Amino acid sequence: MEGFRSHMEGKGYSWMFEAEDAEDDDDRRPLMEELEIDPADILHKARCALRPPKGGLGQTQDFWGPLSVVLTYASLLVWGNMAALSWILCLWVFGSFIIFFLVRVLGADVTLAHTLGSLGYNLLPLVISRVALLAAVGSTGAASIGVRVACTAWATFSASRWLFTADLASKRLLMVYPLGLYFYFFVALSTGV
Repeated sequence: MEGFRSHMEGKGYSWMFEAEDAEDDDDRRPLMEELEIDPADILHKARCALRPPKGGLGQTQDFWGPLSVVLTYASLLVWGNMAALSWILCLWVFGSFIIFFLVRVLGADVTLAHTLGSLGYNLLPLVISRVALLAAVGSTGAASIGVRVACTAWATFSASRWLFTADLASKRLLMVYPLGLYFYFFVALSTGV
């Protein structure tokens, strides 16, 4: 082994035999910091999804907050049927990609990460509608339809505010239809319509 080591060191590969005993500070960071999860930021963005800011929110590069909202909606929706979870996650990802493509065609300067985050957070009104309908066990009728329509409109309005840029000032209504369809598909998953 010593002959191999001296041969490798002679060729300039001595760095292969160096061992660091001391751990870096980066290795000792808490898991929340390592995964870049900021609960205060997630709560702020959740409040902004429920009451959207007038001029938009700016670029959102969050992943864990939108994922938690989507998974919460999925768990309320499927309630024991885990096969539908993949449908909901695929609808979130591929639907966000389609919305991203349409918004970019309209001239907005947004990123795919921002679109995923915005549409993920803006499922929060649909989570509220699902909780309200589950609380009113077996609610089927005009009240149920009214709650679903109101929360879909709320989510669409909120998402249009989140994706708003100065480039889309005159084209904002063109965003409303695809966003409304996007959120309608989530509601259709819960109703089966």
